[in-house]
Formats: sequence, C-alpha cells, structure tokens
Amino acid sequence: MKAVVYHDAGDIRLEDVPEPKIQDPNDAIVRIIGSAICGTDLHMVRGTMPGMEPGTILDHEAVGIVEELGSNVCNFAVGDRVVVASTIACGCCSYCRAGYFSQCDNANPNGPQAGTSFFGGPRMGGPVNGLQAELARIPFASVGVVKIPDSVSDEQALMLSGIFPTGYFGADLARIHPGQHSAGSHEKRTDDGELPHRPAAEDSDRMAGVDEDCLPRGGQARADHHAGATHRFRD
Repeated sequence: MKAVVYHDAGDIRLEDVPEPKIQDPNDAIVRIIGSAICGTDLHMVRGTMPGMEPGTILDHEAVGIVEELGSNVCNFAVGDRVVVASTIACGCCSYCRAGYFSQCDNANPNGPQAGTSFFGGPRMGGPVNGLQAELARIPFASVGVVKIPDSVSDEQALMLSGIFPTGYFGADLARIHPGQHSAGSHEKRTDDGELPHRPAAEDSDRMAGVDEDCLPRGGQARADHHAGATHRFRD
C-alpha cells in the first residue's frame, strides 16, 4: 500500500509499505478515505519533535471504512464509515473512565509513565504507525473510532478527529462563550512557560491576540482590525 513515511527531518516520502494486520483482538483495520495534516506533523518535518523513528507512517487525523475487526471489537461492522480519534485509549483504565482518554494507562506500549500514545508520533508515544496511508491498524478500536452518521460528510467528520476538539478545548480553557469572537496565534509565554492570564478578556465581545514577532511593522493593528477586535491585551 502507499503511505507517507518519515525518514529524517525534511525527508518525508510517499512509499510502498506492507499492509497492516490485526495484531490484537482489540484492533481494527480501516481503509483511509480522507486524512489531514496537523501542525504536529510539521514538527516531524522540521525536526523539532525528538525521538522520531525512521519508517514511521505519519498523521493522526482520518476518516475511513472498516475493513477488518479483531475478535473483541463488537460495536462495529465491516463496511462502517468511521472517524478515527487522534489519540489512542483503552477505555477501561481509571483515566479513561474519568474521561481523560489522552492520559490512558494502557495504550502506550512504553508504559503508563510514557505519556499520551497517538498515531504517527515519536518513540515515546509508541510508536504507532499513522493514518496517511491506504490502510491503518487502529488499536483499541472499540474506543478509538466513531461511526459517522449518513448526514455527516467525510470532510465534516474529519474535523472531529483532532482539529475541532483541539480548538474547542482551547476555547473552553480561554472561557470564550457563544457569540464571542477571538483571533489568536502563538501568544508569548511567561518565563515559567505559562500563557499570561487575561481576565479582562472574559467580558470582551471581540478580542484578538497575535504574536507581534510574527507580524511586520503595523501588522498587529491590521490583524486586530480584520479580526474585529475591540481590545488588546499585552503580556
């Protein structure tokens, strides 16, 4: 099958690789019909993600058709159209039962202290081959894939694999409420790595925050204007 394969920083190739097989009763094989490129993938391309192993298939956002199911996967059928979650979780450990699927104790082959396991990531995350391929093996498929209703298109469902949940989570952390508008990009962090707190933003109908280092002279004001911003907040 064809797949997008990591070899080194800046060396990403479309190659012929062996098709994945069921390795565990909780696995599924999904034929990928659509995938996306995440900002995380760019770290692999640029070499800013440590621990990447040559030969790893990239990407962690996809929709597809179930082609094969392990014996423990009973909530799907061959032919189901599904969206694949970007992170891998068992659904049974205390973290998963509490809703913290990215903190799963069982999904990462390197053990519970190794952190989040996700498709197409570095050695510390598995590694588990990613989703920019014609076929993908999905561990813990009963938890990691969701059947797509007929009323939802492939493109719409793909947003739910990682893009929309990430944005929703960020908006929730920023306490942005329905009807409010925001624009943001690469806000500067404090010395301890935390984002600066902006309590005044909570009452703003429109707000924008764009890293001034990424903009030409006068670009911040233009960015704010086009975003409809009425307030600016400095670090």
